[in-house]
Amino acid sequence: MPETSLQYLAKQLKDPDEFQRCAAVHALGRIGLAEAHPYLLKALKDAHFEVREAAAWGLGEAQVTEAIPDLLAALNDPHPVAWAAVAEALGLLNVFEAIPQFIAALDAPEAPKRAASAWCLGILSVREAIPALIQRVQDPDDEVRAAAIQALGDLQAQEAIPALIPALSDQVSGVCSNAALALGQLKADAAIAELIKALENLGSEVRSNAAWALGQVRATAARAALETLLKDFVAEVRGTALWALGEIQAPESLPALIETLADPDAEVQAQAIESLGQFGAAAEQALQAALSHENSDIRAVASKCLA
Repeated sequence: MPETSLQYLAKQLKDPDEFQRCAAVHALGRIGLAEAHPYLLKALKDAHFEVREAAAWGLGEAQVTEAIPDLLAALNDPHPVAWAAVAEALGLLNVFEAIPQFIAALDAPEAPKRAASAWCLGILSVREAIPALIQRVQDPDDEVRAAAIQALGDLQAQEAIPALIPALSDQVSGVCSNAALALGQLKADAAIAELIKALENLGSEVRSNAAWALGQVRATAARAALETLLKDFVAEVRGTALWALGEIQAPESLPALIETLADPDAEVQAQAIESLGQFGAAAEQALQAALSHENSDIRAVASKCLA
């Protein structure tokens, strides 16, 4: 971005309208110039919380390490949304010095602070926080529940599995989705029955993550349910179900996988070929036929599987 634009945004930071200042800070955070960093640091002390939030976001995304002292000081911000953005910036910057404050904030009365703290403790790999994070799986706020579940998956917290399984039935799709993903990360055999039920969830991301988790544990009991998912109206879900069936490698799945080679989505077709490649000689005829496919990418995948 030309220097004149930087100067213009710097002037806009003095605008009496907080929305204009906020827009300027967002722009400064996206331009990728080191010269913008001092302005973002200054905006951390703006009178309006949304401006401070945007400034913290920009500093974290840009990995501005020289901002760490100012961000640590900004953990005194009185507004929970701005505080949460500051915390997430410190998490992105791997500031372990802030861990005690994150652990304490898991019990904060404000949901944004609890959610941000849970997320930070996950990405900073703070295993001592696992018991407190397990408690937050039942938090009254869905964003806190989702963040705590994500953190427990990232932390490979096997002891959290009993708390995560009921979360597959949460009323909020994002919580269910994170629970399925975390259980897959943990390779939780104990969750197979509930993950199979989650394949019928109305949320496509939940169905996709549940299919992925079942593939992670190679759940043969899920074969029939995953084959049904090959008719899902969302291509990503069909593709993940194909991947899972490739991991499970049940011979009974071969006809369904071969049928999916006619899927209208090219990426799904490619995943079908990759999954068939897991079956070796049993799928060779179908893979040979795919070498004549009109799509060069499909032919390349088939060739790779046969190599």
